[in-house]
Amino acid sequence: MSGRTRAYLMTRGKMRNQGYGFLGEVPPEVWWEPVAPWVILESEELVVRRGADGVTGLLISGVPSQRTDVIGTRIRHTVVLDYAHLEPRLALWLVRCGLSDVERTELGEALDTAFDGDLVHALMSDPNADIEDRLLGVLRRAAGDVTAEAGGDDLLGSWTGAVRDETAVTAFLARARNLLEDGGPGYAFTTHAIGSPDGARRAARALAGTTAVLLHESDIRGVEPLGKVPGQAPQSHAPTGSWKAYLVAALVVLAVLLGVWWLVRRL
Repeated sequence: MSGRTRAYLMTRGKMRNQGYGFLGEVPPEVWWEPVAPWVILESEELVVRRGADGVTGLLISGVPSQRTDVIGTRIRHTVVLDYAHLEPRLALWLVRCGLSDVERTELGEALDTAFDGDLVHALMSDPNADIEDRLLGVLRRAAGDVTAEAGGDDLLGSWTGAVRDETAVTAFLARARNLLEDGGPGYAFTTHAIGSPDGARRAARALAGTTAVLLHESDIRGVEPLGKVPGQAPQSHAPTGSWKAYLVAALVVLAVLLGVWWLVRRL
């Protein structure tokens, strides 16, 4: 579990050929890939993941920039923090940014100040550029001395709630803190891709460890358990009707065998 906090910034330039990509070094591991089918990273999302090795990563996407591309579309930033558990104050501040439009906007303004259009243009043409010290510096300064609220006691197991529900947000902050400190493996994320507890339940079953999901497109109140116990292995996405197909095939084979047996008896 040795290492140091690493930071990466994904954004784009103004011109059409300057599409979204990481400036300089890219993360060595796409640890958020298992949760990618359950979120829309082009939108405002937040992902916190603690692996079985105790290493916690954080991703916040959809951070607004004041810059626009060549056709006037607002540019967005994505920040990835590896070994986030080594700087829990910074990480918890980013979690709060992921849950607040106001603080997400302030984060975008800080990033714009440190990475203006001219600098982004230059960095996009230099894949070996070292931006990490600059990025970590702006994040640490923006976080300042702010201490994110603890969020109370962490709830057991997997659960879901709405992004706009105060009870669910408080529980989410507690889960994020637990993942950043000494909790077991699991995920805490927001999503625009899931709109119901049933969808959140499918995501929890597909992911390792416990899962806390805040839904943007839902008005459910409070926290709803998802029924996944700690330590439960992820389940496959096999269609629920596949066993029926096997049963039908088995019955067909049985009918053929009975037909052959009947013909043999008649000979």
